[in-house]
Amino acid sequence: MNLLSYIIVNIIETLIRVVPFPCKTGLIKIGNPDRNSPVFLTCNYHLTVARVKRALKGIDCYLLVASSRGHNVWCGSTGGHFTNHSVISALKTSGIEDLVDHRDVILPQLSATGIESRIIREKTGWKIIWGPVYAKDISVFIENDFKKNREMREVKFPLIQRIEMAGMWAFPFSVIVSIIILPFWRDIIIPLNALIWGFSFLIFISFPLYSGWLKTKKKGTDFSRYTVIFDIGRIPLLLWIIFISCLVILSIYLNTFTSGFILRWGFVSLVILLLISSDLMGSTPVFKSGLHEDRLLRVRLDEKK
Repeated sequence: MNLLSYIIVNIIETLIRVVPFPCKTGLIKIGNPDRNSPVFLTCNYHLTVARVKRALKGIDCYLLVASSRGHNVWCGSTGGHFTNHSVISALKTSGIEDLVDHRDVILPQLSATGIESRIIREKTGWKIIWGPVYAKDISVFIENDFKKNREMREVKFPLIQRIEMAGMWAFPFSVIVSIIILPFWRDIIIPLNALIWGFSFLIFISFPLYSGWLKTKKKGTDFSRYTVIFDIGRIPLLLWIIFISCLVILSIYLNTFTSGFILRWGFVSLVILLLISSDLMGSTPVFKSGLHEDRLLRVRLDEKK
């Protein structure tokens, strides 16, 4: 895949990231691998495979693409789509056992939520080596004799990922809203979409500024407590008030102020803000989703057992 195609794939599949996007499973040869070359395994989410293949460029290795029903590694493994069976099936049906003399397979660290290395070893004889969180670190991981440093283990939420998430939220909402509004209120489609994209980027790009205020110990099961207002205090409400204040000031300055205009845009903007901000923590890789009832559980090692 050339650079232009890679960029196009990243843009399109990021915008439609809310839906599974599967690709063909099986064995891919990268470079000129031999019987001692490393074996990597990932899910069959098309964008993930494209990124992993690019990260492996210049490395002689094998890449196994296992079924995750088109979900990405973390969502697939946590949601029961990328499992022990996926890995076992890929190892047994791909023909990889006839191509290498070793029995080491490198999996993404984030797949450990749904895949048990002990089960894979018992069923196949293959040993799992947990690779780095991000594909970009694979080359350094190999140079370091397949060992990870602290940075390779750490999950982050950098600017580029926040931009991706903003686009992932904004695109489907803008399409749905445009379809609904088109027959009734065509004149506001452009400003409404600008508002959706603006709020999306504002919320995710500014995430480091308010992440420390997230209420990670929130309890409750009703829908109102899932909204971001209760997750991160008054931040969305504050954003909404700032927007309405600017709208009022601008309309007065342009001599277009009417109570109906303010009420309409006030209601629309609040709905958009709540939709985009709902379960914000679950849209990040660094916080547990507010929709999971087990978010307050803790893992403890019982040394006696």
